[in-house]
Amino acid sequence: MAKNYIIVFVFLILLSNSLYSQGIIKGRVYDEKREPLCASLIYLKSSISINTTTDIDGHFNLLVPESQEKDTLVVSFLGYKKKFVRIDMTDLSSEYLIVLEIDSRVLPGISVYANASLLEEFSIQKIEKMDIYMSPVASGDPLKAINILPSSTNVEESAEVELRGSSGDKSVVALNGVPINKPVRSTQMSGVGSFSLFNPEIIQTQDVYASNPPLTYGNALAGIVDIKTTEEVFQNSMIASISLANVGLMLNRNLSSESFIQIYGNVQFSEPYIALNKKSSEHLDFFKTKDIGINYHNKFSDQLIFNLYSYLITEEYKADSYLYNYKDVSRSSRDRWFQIMNLRYVFNRSTSLVWNSGIDISKTDYAFSVIKSKQKERTLYNSLDFRFSLKNIKIQTGTSYSNSNYNINDSLPLLYFALKPGSPNYKSISDTSNHNLELYWLAKYNFGQNFITSVGLRKNIPVDHQSSYTSYQLSARYNIDNKHSFLLGAGKYHSYKIPSFYQSKFNLQNSNQASLSYDYNSKLFFMKLSTYYKKEITTSWFSESTDNRDIENRMWGAELYMEKYLKNFIVTGSYAYLNAKYKYNETIFNSRNKMDYIVRISARYQNTKFWGGSLSYSMRPGLYYTPIESSFYLPLFDAYVPIYGSTNSSKEAPYNSLDLALNKTLFWNKRRITAFAIINNILDRKNIESRIYSDNYESVIDYWLYQRRSYYMGFQISF
Repeated sequence: MAKNYIIVFVFLILLSNSLYSQGIIKGRVYDEKREPLCASLIYLKSSISINTTTDIDGHFNLLVPESQEKDTLVVSFLGYKKKFVRIDMTDLSSEYLIVLEIDSRVLPGISVYANASLLEEFSIQKIEKMDIYMSPVASGDPLKAINILPSSTNVEESAEVELRGSSGDKSVVALNGVPINKPVRSTQMSGVGSFSLFNPEIIQTQDVYASNPPLTYGNALAGIVDIKTTEEVFQNSMIASISLANVGLMLNRNLSSESFIQIYGNVQFSEPYIALNKKSSEHLDFFKTKDIGINYHNKFSDQLIFNLYSYLITEEYKADSYLYNYKDVSRSSRDRWFQIMNLRYVFNRSTSLVWNSGIDISKTDYAFSVIKSKQKERTLYNSLDFRFSLKNIKIQTGTSYSNSNYNINDSLPLLYFALKPGSPNYKSISDTSNHNLELYWLAKYNFGQNFITSVGLRKNIPVDHQSSYTSYQLSARYNIDNKHSFLLGAGKYHSYKIPSFYQSKFNLQNSNQASLSYDYNSKLFFMKLSTYYKKEITTSWFSESTDNRDIENRMWGAELYMEKYLKNFIVTGSYAYLNAKYKYNETIFNSRNKMDYIVRISARYQNTKFWGGSLSYSMRPGLYYTPIESSFYLPLFDAYVPIYGSTNSSKEAPYNSLDLALNKTLFWNKRRITAFAIINNILDRKNIESRIYSDNYESVIDYWLYQRRSYYMGFQISF
């Protein structure tokens, strides 16, 4: 039945162009030496799905709906500054001649915005909207799109930001200068935590710092994902989306020449998705989500700019879960609201003052057998950033203050392995808070166009008996020429671990790290080679010993990323090596995510006249685990006690997944219709995540698998 649905859907998105009328925008793209730029990407600002690429002579023909009047053409090419060209689609007779300027930083896809980061030259990579929408791995989600990067070591098929071996809670995801804790939804189609809280339609830039995070933010131990919302709506529009699991509506309106508002809302439901994907949804009973977001932007003058973003979500799910030898249904619900305000005053081109403020309130209920948890969280955040320039030196300094309060009311098993209903449990109630006041200073110096260096310091002001600490970093980029560059970074960083199950306090962590990368960039080929080392001092819960341990994580890795541009094709490939271990009591163990290889290959095809698609393949070793070798029976608790073997001494079978995404844009009756279909795990590989043991642990009775083959499809209609 699922195959029949897919065949019908693919037939629909490949329908003849006779269903709609179009015009053609013609043009040619050059570099500054008047050399044609083959394979430049061209798309409409109002609709990234309307796109094409230039031919060998730099020519392009872009099919556009005749119903639209004005829009903006976005032109980008690897290693060149992105260009925005206003177009009048009522006059399509002339040819556009577009000249792109070389980006001296030799970073792919960088464009400079008024609120760009001072240290964006030192970001590992940027995520473009095209990556979010076209990659089947991303599934249209901004944070899942990070998984296409070699620096992503996420092994959970989720939107958690796991960079270079570090767990997701050690990286910061910031929206408009405000950190967002736990940026992943509770709901996913196979359990928990699959998608992020962010709508890609409101995002303008997304910088990824895989290590050595800039000290403009605190509390980041591993990396930073720095997201900025859009600063301009190019035309009024309304977008309706309908898919197997979602109905949504988005409104974009210019209120004046200097202000706009974006409003969107979604309702998620599980019934159609589960009906089509019975095999891959066998552990899922239902999920439902409602959310609404508002983004308001006002440029009061050339000096004063204000932005307000507010988001509310309520979600609920019911799915099978298991721990050790017990499998049962888990239930969770969460209500969350956060709001971010930004006020920027620009004194001149080199001097500005920015105030960022955020509030985040949530309530979560979770139940699984004898485990029951009720958590209330509230975080207030404020920062003040001042930026100015002195000749070749750019300086940013400021302060940030966060106040986090966690009220946790848990019912936990007295014996971690005794989970059956009626097993003894105990109450764990805590009300903990953390005040984090920090000052920072950054300086960036340009030694001409070829060499850029920066230094940074971040110092906390201890309150409530906190420990005193200082974070520091050094970064340098050397551009040998327009093709070759090196990037070096090193530093020490501090953060607080957020309270969770079995850890009810804010624990201070620290990390020492260094990284080196080399970039090669030609007109049709890009390559990045990186290596890094990290040492993290953190606290982790160990079920085998039922305690929290202060451990030392040691990670050394290497990465290779390549990108090749062909006519209508972009082919990428990456290889990553991660030697991850941890030290406890002078003994060194393998970490669960120690991997000799992580290979990702993708090919993306786009032709507006026909269709677009992306095929991705990923492979890696299985995860390490601690085997259970025997057990003994406790009659008093009617439970078996597992006896563990050597820590992380066994490994699951290798992981492989082949994924496909297709899309097609049609125009009918002055409306743009974009259809999409995604097939994950096409080969239906039974990739093992972990093991389910028998009641007495004598045998493995089943395996908990990653997502089996699944189908997802939908439409987006623009008015």
